[in-house]
Amino acid sequence: LNTLYLIEPKDVMASRQREREELGMDNEIEDDDDDQAQTVDKLDYKVFSLILLGALGDNVGSSGLMPLCLSPLAFQTFYTNANPPIMSQVAYKWISVLVALMVVPGTIVSPYIYNKLGLAGGCIMGNVITGIVTIFLLYIALAPASTATFGIFVALLYACFPFTVISQLSTGPMLETTSPPDKR
Repeated sequence: LNTLYLIEPKDVMASRQREREELGMDNEIEDDDDDQAQTVDKLDYKVFSLILLGALGDNVGSSGLMPLCLSPLAFQTFYTNANPPIMSQVAYKWISVLVALMVVPGTIVSPYIYNKLGLAGGCIMGNVITGIVTIFLLYIALAPASTATFGIFVALLYACFPFTVISQLSTGPMLETTSPPDKR
Protein backbone atom coordinates (compact mmCIF):
# COMPACT_ATOMS: atom_id res chain seq x y z
CA LEU A 1 0.00 0.00 0.00
CA ASN A 2 2.88 2.40 0.75
CA THR A 3 4.22 2.11 -2.78
CA LEU A 4 1.00 3.70 -4.07
CA TYR A 5 1.65 6.86 -2.07
CA LEU A 6 5.43 7.28 -2.26
CA ILE A 7 6.40 10.82 -3.15
CA GLU A 8 9.48 10.37 -5.27
CA PRO A 9 10.99 13.54 -6.73
CA LYS A 10 13.35 11.50 -8.89
CA ASP A 11 17.04 12.01 -8.43
CA VAL A 12 17.16 15.50 -6.91
CA MET A 13 20.92 15.94 -7.10
CA ALA A 14 21.12 14.76 -10.71
CA SER A 15 18.26 17.01 -11.79
CA ARG A 16 19.89 20.06 -10.21
CA GLN A 17 23.20 19.19 -11.87
CA ARG A 18 21.44 18.78 -15.22
CA GLU A 19 19.71 22.17 -14.76
CA ARG A 20 23.06 23.84 -14.05
CA GLU A 21 24.60 22.30 -17.14
CA GLU A 22 21.65 23.37 -19.33
CA LEU A 23 21.87 26.93 -18.04
CA GLY A 24 25.65 26.95 -18.53
CA MET A 25 26.35 27.52 -14.85
CA ASP A 26 29.61 26.55 -13.19
CA ASN A 27 29.38 23.21 -11.38
CA GLU A 28 31.15 24.50 -8.28
CA ILE A 29 28.77 27.40 -7.66
CA GLU A 30 25.83 26.57 -5.44
CA ASP A 31 22.59 27.99 -6.75
CA ASP A 32 19.78 27.43 -4.31
CA ASP A 33 17.40 29.65 -6.28
CA ASP A 34 15.92 26.89 -8.43
CA ASP A 35 12.37 28.21 -8.37
CA GLN A 36 12.44 28.84 -12.12
CA ALA A 37 12.84 25.11 -12.80
CA GLN A 38 9.82 24.27 -10.66
CA THR A 39 6.94 22.87 -12.72
CA VAL A 40 4.30 22.65 -9.99
CA ASP A 41 1.84 25.53 -10.24
CA LYS A 42 -0.77 24.46 -7.70
CA LEU A 43 -0.38 22.73 -4.36
CA ASP A 44 -1.89 19.24 -4.33
CA TYR A 45 -3.40 19.12 -0.85
CA LYS A 46 -3.83 15.33 -0.91
CA VAL A 47 -0.11 14.80 -1.58
CA PHE A 48 0.76 17.55 0.91
CA SER A 49 -1.39 15.87 3.57
CA LEU A 50 0.18 12.47 2.92
CA ILE A 51 3.69 13.92 3.24
CA LEU A 52 2.81 15.67 6.52
CA LEU A 53 1.07 12.58 7.88
CA GLY A 54 4.09 10.47 6.98
CA ALA A 55 6.44 13.01 8.59
CA LEU A 56 4.36 13.01 11.76
CA GLY A 57 4.40 9.21 11.93
CA ASP A 58 8.11 9.19 11.16
CA ASN A 59 8.87 11.65 13.96
CA VAL A 60 6.80 9.71 16.48
CA GLY A 61 8.47 6.41 15.53
CA SER A 62 11.98 7.75 15.15
CA SER A 63 11.96 9.86 18.26
CA GLY A 64 10.61 6.89 20.19
CA LEU A 65 14.00 5.22 19.88
CA MET A 66 15.63 7.62 22.34
CA PRO A 67 12.85 8.34 24.88
CA LEU A 68 11.58 4.77 24.94
CA CYS A 69 14.76 2.73 24.73
CA LEU A 70 17.29 4.92 26.46
CA SER A 71 15.41 6.88 29.09
CA PRO A 72 13.18 4.43 30.94
CA LEU A 73 14.36 1.12 29.51
CA ALA A 74 18.15 1.38 29.79
CA PHE A 75 18.01 3.33 33.04
CA GLN A 76 15.65 0.85 34.66
CA THR A 77 17.38 -2.28 33.31
CA PHE A 78 21.01 -1.34 33.84
CA TYR A 79 20.80 1.04 36.81
CA THR A 80 17.64 0.69 38.89
CA ASN A 81 17.02 -3.08 38.65
CA ALA A 82 20.65 -4.21 38.42
CA ASN A 83 22.34 -5.07 41.70
CA PRO A 84 25.03 -3.70 41.69
CA PRO A 85 24.21 -1.10 39.01
CA ILE A 86 25.96 -1.78 35.70
CA MET A 87 25.51 1.76 34.43
CA SER A 88 26.23 4.80 36.57
CA GLN A 89 24.27 8.02 36.33
CA VAL A 90 27.29 9.69 34.78
CA ALA A 91 27.54 6.93 32.15
CA TYR A 92 23.83 7.37 31.42
CA LYS A 93 24.32 11.10 30.89
CA TRP A 94 27.30 10.50 28.57
CA ILE A 95 25.37 7.93 26.55
CA SER A 96 22.51 10.40 26.17
CA VAL A 97 24.80 13.23 25.08
CA LEU A 98 26.99 11.21 22.73
CA VAL A 99 24.06 9.65 20.89
CA ALA A 100 23.47 13.13 19.47
CA LEU A 101 26.79 12.78 17.62
CA MET A 102 25.29 9.87 15.68
CA VAL A 103 23.42 12.48 13.64
CA VAL A 104 26.68 13.22 11.79
CA PRO A 105 27.11 9.77 10.18
CA GLY A 106 23.43 9.83 9.21
CA THR A 107 23.83 13.14 7.40
CA ILE A 108 27.00 11.96 5.66
CA VAL A 109 25.48 8.71 4.37
CA SER A 110 22.02 10.05 3.50
CA PRO A 111 22.87 11.53 0.05
CA TYR A 112 24.24 8.17 -1.12
CA ILE A 113 21.17 6.32 0.14
CA TYR A 114 18.80 8.87 -1.41
CA ASN A 115 20.59 8.59 -4.77
CA LYS A 116 20.30 4.79 -4.67
CA LEU A 117 16.78 4.37 -3.21
CA GLY A 118 15.24 7.80 -3.71
CA LEU A 119 13.97 10.07 -0.97
CA ALA A 120 10.84 8.07 -0.20
CA GLY A 121 12.69 4.75 -0.38
CA GLY A 122 15.41 6.03 1.95
CA CYS A 123 12.78 7.26 4.39
CA ILE A 124 11.02 3.90 4.41
CA MET A 125 14.33 2.03 4.78
CA GLY A 126 15.25 4.24 7.75
CA ASN A 127 11.84 3.67 9.36
CA VAL A 128 12.01 -0.11 8.94
CA ILE A 129 15.53 -0.32 10.38
CA THR A 130 14.55 1.96 13.28
CA GLY A 131 11.56 -0.26 14.07
CA ILE A 132 13.64 -3.45 13.96
CA VAL A 133 16.35 -1.92 16.17
CA THR A 134 13.76 -0.76 18.70
CA ILE A 135 12.41 -4.32 18.94
CA PHE A 136 15.95 -5.73 19.36
CA LEU A 137 16.72 -3.19 22.09
CA LEU A 138 13.54 -4.15 23.92
CA TYR A 139 14.53 -7.83 23.77
CA ILE A 140 18.08 -7.08 24.95
CA ALA A 141 16.64 -5.24 27.95
CA LEU A 142 14.56 -8.32 28.81
CA ALA A 143 17.73 -10.42 29.12
CA PRO A 144 19.47 -10.59 32.50
CA ALA A 145 21.43 -7.38 33.05
CA SER A 146 25.17 -7.81 32.60
CA THR A 147 28.06 -5.81 31.23
CA ALA A 148 27.77 -7.78 27.98
CA THR A 149 24.09 -6.97 27.46
CA PHE A 150 24.78 -3.35 28.40
CA GLY A 151 27.60 -3.16 25.83
CA ILE A 152 25.44 -4.73 23.13
CA PHE A 153 22.57 -2.39 23.99
CA VAL A 154 24.72 0.75 23.70
CA ALA A 155 26.56 -0.46 20.57
CA LEU A 156 23.30 -1.29 18.78
CA LEU A 157 21.79 2.06 19.79
CA TYR A 158 24.80 3.97 18.45
CA ALA A 159 25.20 1.88 15.28
CA CYS A 160 21.58 2.19 14.21
CA PHE A 161 20.68 5.73 15.28
CA PRO A 162 21.94 7.20 11.94
CA PHE A 163 19.14 5.34 10.14
CA THR A 164 16.64 7.34 12.19
CA VAL A 165 18.30 10.51 10.91
CA ILE A 166 18.11 9.28 7.32
CA SER A 167 14.37 8.76 7.59
CA GLN A 168 13.80 12.23 9.03
CA LEU A 169 15.84 14.20 6.48
CA SER A 170 13.68 13.33 3.48
CA THR A 171 10.53 15.36 4.26
CA GLY A 172 11.95 18.75 3.23
CA PRO A 173 13.00 17.73 -0.29
CA MET A 174 9.67 15.97 -0.85
CA LEU A 175 7.75 19.11 0.12
CA GLU A 176 10.06 21.27 -2.00
CA THR A 177 9.46 19.12 -5.05
CA THR A 178 5.68 18.95 -4.73
CA SER A 179 4.97 22.58 -3.71
CA PRO A 180 4.83 25.70 -5.85
CA PRO A 181 7.43 28.36 -5.00
CA ASP A 182 4.91 30.74 -3.41
CA LYS A 183 3.70 28.06 -0.96
CA ARG A 184 7.09 27.03 0.45
